[in-house]
Parts: sequence; C-alpha cells; structure tokens
Amino acid sequence: MSLKLFRNTQFAQSTLRSHTQESLAMHPASLVLLASAWMAILGNLALWQTLLQLPSAGLWQVVLRCVVLALQITLALSALLALLNWRWLLKPAILILLVITALAAMSMDAGVNRIHQGAMDTMLRGGFKAWVARLDPNWILSALALIVVPMIWMLPTPTRRLGLARLALSNLALLLVSLLLLLGLAWLFVDQNRLLIQIHPVLYEQVNPLASLYALAQMAWGAIAPR
Repeated sequence: MSLKLFRNTQFAQSTLRSHTQESLAMHPASLVLLASAWMAILGNLALWQTLLQLPSAGLWQVVLRCVVLALQITLALSALLALLNWRWLLKPAILILLVITALAAMSMDAGVNRIHQGAMDTMLRGGFKAWVARLDPNWILSALALIVVPMIWMLPTPTRRLGLARLALSNLALLLVSLLLLLGLAWLFVDQNRLLIQIHPVLYEQVNPLASLYALAQMAWGAIAPR
C-alpha cells in the first residue's frame, strides 16, 4: 500500500513538473517572430546605411523607410519559417538562416555591394581564404555575434510541444497572417516602395538574407535545369 502510494505520488509530482515546464516553454510561433526580427534588423546594417545615403525629405522619411522595410523583411522571413516550423526542423532552419545572414553581411563589408547570382558565384569560386582576407576583422566579430548570441539563447530554450494538427494550424495561421500583413504593407506604401526602386533600382539585392536565398535558388536551378 505504501509502495503504491509512493509511486503514485512520485508520478503526480513528475507530471506536475512536466506540465509546469511545458507551460513555461516558448511557443514556436514566438521563436519564429523573434528570429525573423533579429535577422531583419541586425542583418541589414548595410541596407540601413544605404537608405541613410539616399535622397529624402527629412529624417522622418528615412526612419519610415527603415521601419517599413524592416517590417516587410520580418514578415517575409516569418512566412518562410512558418513553412519550416516543425519540431526537429525549426531550430536547424533558423541556424542556417543566421549563417547565411552573417556571411552575406560580411560579404557586403568585403566589397560585394549587392547579393545576386553573379556575386554569389564569384564569392564561391574565389575561395574561402581569399574571401576572408578581404574582410574587416571588426566586422567579422560583429557578424559572428549575429550568429553566436541568438544561438546561445535559442539552443537551450525549450519550445512548447504541440500536436501535429495543432502545430499545422498554428503554422498555417502564421503563414497567412504574415503574408496578409506583408501584402498590406506593400499596398499601403506602394508609392514609397516605387520611389525607392526609382532612386536605387537594385536596392532589393541588399535585402538580407532574402537576396542570398534568391541567388542560391537561382544557382541551384541553373545547375539542375536542362540546357
């Protein structure tokens, strides 16, 4: 009787701890949004510098440009990560995106002003040693911090375990909300975006890491497409 009571009590305490830890764990959608905002804001310092140098009507217009673009990049990344938001896939996907973001940021500092298929091919063919030799050591440290800081926080942080159906619905909702807000911002600031493209026609090739992903997709398609 006492042994049975002990086992039942021990099981109850274990279950209680498990439920408490689960309630304190981060929701996967929150992790997606935080990672997207981190890469959008800190991974695009070169883009913000470019926007500061473009003609504008004043400081408020520059701030508006940066805020709108940061929101658009965050929403685009959250839509992408919503497709990858599965139990064993989300954190590795975020780490890969962080590495791509940091490499693109360092490449821009090394003289690659735009990330496109030709520039990506040149960097890959030029060799890793030659590429590193052109980098500013101070920028290397800041780019590594872009990866290391969120990795130290993210890897030990537990995420809430959701059932397959519940997680699929959550991902669908995150995807739809991100796309709708992205389209809404594009429609609301269509004149502002058109003006930016007129002033700087290749500005989209500085958007990190989306420009890198697009260039890599073009290279992959060129390698597998029939000629």
